[in-house]
Amino acid sequence: MEKELIAYDYKSQLLEDRKQKIKEIKFKVCRKCGEKKPVFKFSIDKRNRNGIANICKACLNLASLDYYYHNRESRLALVKKYDKEHKDQRRIYSESYREDHFDHLQKEAKIYYRKNRKRIKKRDLKRKGVKNI
Repeated sequence: MEKELIAYDYKSQLLEDRKQKIKEIKFKVCRKCGEKKPVFKFSIDKRNRNGIANICKACLNLASLDYYYHNRESRLALVKKYDKEHKDQRRIYSESYREDHFDHLQKEAKIYYRKNRKRIKKRDLKRKGVKNI
């Protein structure tokens, strides 16, 4: 019990120290684009001394998009392979999720229907083959 308390105090102290450092540092230079930006434009990275990532969020987004489009086929192949290998587990999870969250899903569906009523009616008429929509 005492060890848990000490560990909790230590972790909370580290968190407070990190928050204090973030408050002290108002701006930071991105290593990728070289621009000086406010701290909130950077992600939190607890591996760094100051608790802030070295690359800004905008550059990180560009890098991940670049990676995705250069490796799109291999990424999609991996997703397809995973889906095929774990089809039963995903189906079971989806069914249990729908059972456990039935009320919430019903409420969300009603909200969606109210917001998109015209579009849904138009889509349904198109599916039925009604012309001059």
